[in-house]
Amino acid sequence: MSWFQRLREAPVTVALIAVNLIVFIAMVVMSQRVVAFDSDVLVRAGAMYFNPGAPAASPWRWLTAAFIHVNLLHILMNMWVLGQIGIISERALGRGVFAVSYIVTGMLGNVVSGTLAAARGTQLVSAGASGAIMGLIGMAAAFAWLSGQRRIARALAINILFVLGVGLSL
Repeated sequence: MSWFQRLREAPVTVALIAVNLIVFIAMVVMSQRVVAFDSDVLVRAGAMYFNPGAPAASPWRWLTAAFIHVNLLHILMNMWVLGQIGIISERALGRGVFAVSYIVTGMLGNVVSGTLAAARGTQLVSAGASGAIMGLIGMAAAFAWLSGQRRIARALAINILFVLGVGLSL
């Protein structure tokens, strides 16, 4: 059975994918662009940003940036990985912990990227579900390993390597 068919076993994953797609569609309608968004559109939609010498971005952006994507390829890749990882992670962690983990790790990823930009004094516009996805993978892999679900832990480890490989190649 393909991962796409197994999505019905993971309602929280489906809901997260739906929210991400709805936000992307709203951004397309708002900007009249389909392939990619410029930094103004991203910031208006709620992406993280940091400009040296400017006031810090509002903390609500730590959350909203986890649902905003820079371009069509970005959302397609993130939702493809979320679909695959979500099925495994939701099963390993449980629906409630999975949902909270997505939110918390997505926010933490944005806090870290903003903090690093501030420390380097570089301008940053950051968006995407990558922080949440990597957090989910790590949490689910650790939980699966510790609870004796070695097969799930191995599958997650393979996905971690795949996501890292794709991320490093872009």
